[in-house]
Amino acid sequence: MNVGFYAMAEFSALSFILLILFVPNVTSNSTRQKRSARAPFRTIIQDNNVKAISISLASRAFYRQGINAFLPILAVSTIGMSLGNIGLVLSIFMLSGAFAQGLFGPLTDRFNKKKLIIIGGITAPIFILFLPYMTTSGTMLAMLIPAALLAAFARASVMALNVELGTKYSAMGSVMGVSRSFMILGMVIGPMVFGYIMDHFNINSVFQVGASVGILANVFVIYYLYKK
Repeated sequence: MNVGFYAMAEFSALSFILLILFVPNVTSNSTRQKRSARAPFRTIIQDNNVKAISISLASRAFYRQGINAFLPILAVSTIGMSLGNIGLVLSIFMLSGAFAQGLFGPLTDRFNKKKLIIIGGITAPIFILFLPYMTTSGTMLAMLIPAALLAAFARASVMALNVELGTKYSAMGSVMGVSRSFMILGMVIGPMVFGYIMDHFNINSVFQVGASVGILANVFVIYYLYKK
């Protein structure tokens, strides 16, 4: 078990080195933003599109933690899957979403971003509902991969809209900070809620509640995306 944590530390150190070597320092005059041109922070948090993407990121982070934290428990204790297999399943799940976001990026430039956010946000959690009934690594992946692809479908559009709003208000950091704060809030609340649900109900309820929250949250996303 310790080796897993040593490996994470080494990969984190490697990513830090790559960051120093390859991420440029933006210092050109064309990218500098004058303080007087930036919109007030209050204006940013009152923007309905900022609210929509913040809710979208928070809801996805909420149910995603149900997968990351409780799918191994379901797979090992209930199904009897080996630790190696569940590690492979989760790795494929995460990698498929990561690669898909890059592939779906061009779609966000061609189609309506708001519609893509809604489609991906509503459909991705549906596959999570069926995870407790999957009994093999193959059937789990049959649910997880579509969920990852659809979530990436929405996430690419969310990030594109995030950049548009940051440019609009000349405050990229503030817009990113607000939406990411909501995402982290979802990541923090998710494990606590799911832990309580598992202790007082059962492991299946974790995925059912997580998926339901993911679907219902998009009602608010739709409301704010199209509110005048």
